Amino acid sequence: MKQYLISNEGKFYKTCLHCHTTDSDGRISPEDKKDMYKSHGYSVLALTDHELMVDHRELNDEDFIILQGYEFAINKGSPYIFSTDCHLNIFPLDEDEFRMICYNPNSIYYKDSKRFIPQLKYIGTPDFEKKYSEKCFQNVIKTAKENNMLVMFNHPSGSLQTHEDMYMFDGVWGVEIYNNGGKSVGHIQYDMDFYDYMLRRGNRLFCVAADDSHGDLPPENPYSDNCGGWVMVKANELSHNSIMTSLKNGNFYASTGPEIKELYMEDDVLHVKTSPAKLISVYSAYRMGGAKWATPGETVTEAELKIGDNWKYFRVEVIDLDGNRAFSNAYFLDELEYFKNK
Repeated sequence: MKQYLISNEGKFYKTCLHCHTTDSDGRISPEDKKDMYKSHGYSVLALTDHELMVDHRELNDEDFIILQGYEFAINKGSPYIFSTDCHLNIFPLDEDEFRMICYNPNSIYYKDSKRFIPQLKYIGTPDFEKKYSEKCFQNVIKTAKENNMLVMFNHPSGSLQTHEDMYMFDGVWGVEIYNNGGKSVGHIQYDMDFYDYMLRRGNRLFCVAADDSHGDLPPENPYSDNCGGWVMVKANELSHNSIMTSLKNGNFYASTGPEIKELYMEDDVLHVKTSPAKLISVYSAYRMGGAKWATPGETVTEAELKIGDNWKYFRVEVIDLDGNRAFSNAYFLDELEYFKNK
C-alpha cells in the first residue's frame, strides 16, 4: 500500500517565505517585489519585513497571493556584526489576522518603518521586553501557538548561533536550512546540520529554503539575493487557507533548483521521483542511509531506497548537475503506517 509523504493530490506552488521590502530595509517596493517573483515562476510571496506586519492583500490576483508575516529579532549584545542574535519569522494562519505578538514599538528601528507605527495592530500590551534567553524565546513561541501562528527559525549560522543554543527553540514550526541572502554577504547559506541536530534531539519540525532578500539585483545576476531559495507547497488551490494549511502540515519540500515530483512509501521502501539529478540520497538519525548516483555524464530521475525499522526518522536530498539541492522534510517512522503496524 502506498503512503504519500507529499500528497499526490493538488498542485505545487512555488513559494518564498522570507523577503524584505522598502517597508523596512529592502530596496524594492512590495509592488515591484511581487512583479519580480511572479515573473520568475512564483505563486506565493510572504512579505516578512522587520518588526512590522502590513496588509498588502491589494497585490493579490488570480495567479499570485501575498502571505502576511514579519521578522522578529533579538540581539544578544552589540555591536551587531560581532554579536549572536536570533531572527524568527512569524506567520498567522488566519488571512485576516494582522495583530502582532510580543510587540514593542521601540523594536522598530528602521527609519522608513516608523511611519507604520500608528497603524500597527498587536495582541497584548505594547511593552514586550526582548532578552536573549530561553524564557523569552519560549514565551514568543508559546504566544504564537496560542494565537494560531507559525514560527520559523531563521539562518542560525548567519546569526552566529551554535548547536548549544538550539534547546531554546523547542516548539518552532520550521527552520531555515538555506538562506539565499548569505551568498552576497559572506554568511553560511546551508544549515542542514542545525536541522539534523534539532531532529536528533527530539524536535519535530520542517525545513525551509528561502531568500531573505533585501537587494534589487535581478535573479539572473550571480550576486542577487532574489529568487534563489524556495519551498514547493502542494495545495488543493491557490488560496491563503489552502497554502497555510499545507505549510502547517508539512506538505511541501525545499529547493534551490531540483524538483521532487513524487515521494511515497510502499511497505519499507521509499520511492522518490525527481527532475534530472546526479544524486538522490536518504539520511537517517544514525549512520544509516542510502543513495542512488547517476553514471558520470548521465542523470537519474527516480530511486527506490529501503528504510530501516530502527532509523527513527529519514529525510531526502537531491543534487542536480549544477550542484543545486532539494530537501524533503523529515519523516518519523512512528508516524508512518507500515512501521506503526509492525
